[in-house]
Amino acid sequence: MTQQKKEYLKGLKALEVAQKNRDEQQQTLEFNNQKMHANEQVLIKAYNQLKASQEEIKYQKTMLEETFEELKIKNNRLTDSIIYAKRIQQAILPNHIEIKKSFSDAFIIFLPKDMVSGDFYWFTQIGNKTFIATVDCTGHGVPGAFMSIIGHTLLNQIVREKEIFEPSEILETLDTDIYTALHQQESKSIDGMDLSLCCIETPMGSTRLKQANDKVKVVFCGAKSTLYYSQVGQILKIKGNRRSLGGWLKRSKYPFTNHEIHLPKGEMLYLTTDGYTDAANPRRRHFGTTKLVKLMTQIQTLPLYKQKQYFEKRLQKHQKGTEQRDDITVMGIRI
Repeated sequence: MTQQKKEYLKGLKALEVAQKNRDEQQQTLEFNNQKMHANEQVLIKAYNQLKASQEEIKYQKTMLEETFEELKIKNNRLTDSIIYAKRIQQAILPNHIEIKKSFSDAFIIFLPKDMVSGDFYWFTQIGNKTFIATVDCTGHGVPGAFMSIIGHTLLNQIVREKEIFEPSEILETLDTDIYTALHQQESKSIDGMDLSLCCIETPMGSTRLKQANDKVKVVFCGAKSTLYYSQVGQILKIKGNRRSLGGWLKRSKYPFTNHEIHLPKGEMLYLTTDGYTDAANPRRRHFGTTKLVKLMTQIQTLPLYKQKQYFEKRLQKHQKGTEQRDDITVMGIRI
């Protein structure tokens, strides 16, 4: 084989290798182009999905803003209504000045858990008889406030219109009237109230004690509540009956009981709902009746405006910022 032919074959082989390399490069390039195109399609799809998500988020944001505005308007209307209901509830509560006129002195602590309260206090005077009560209705907030208005109205009707003056008979009548007014036999409603009621009777011809040696008759009747009173430096208590007013369950056959005491001028009466003793601290421990009696014992001789301050400060010290769990009502009366 001549040298020329060898060179020719060598060149031909080089061309074949070069062509093969070009073909492989072309295949690689086509594969990469296809891969890039596929990636481009994935990116386009992801972009479109992102754009759609952004549009959906924008739509949802607009809907949320509109819903928020609607809720804000409704909340403002509801708040305005509750504030108005608060004014109505406060308007029907007895005037502090009128209560103080009937006793040597008095204080009232009235702390609703919400804007309106399921607690209320009640007062009326007929002749030489003064009636005073603290009442704890089922629930708190708006439902409790409705019950408080019902209770306040019924008490006025029973004492002022029907002229029923015996505390036990007042409670029996109130129990029946609540049961009837709420149609509890049909509705099976368990709504009702606990109550401390005192009828304070001064000597005839006077609505207040005039002489230091005069004694006043106090007749107490309670529905799941307790009367606290001072006597010779001690704080004593009288427990009411273990039955509530109203409710269709377990209608009690046991009558309410009157408890009569005679106290000289200057002694204290304390009426309270269970919101004070049930107040919790950060460790969920209640204030309790033991601390309450101890507090009353310590402050019973102080002026009543100071007693009120002690009650409020001691409660705050116990709660340590813990949210109030229930409505709170405390009344202190010096006879």
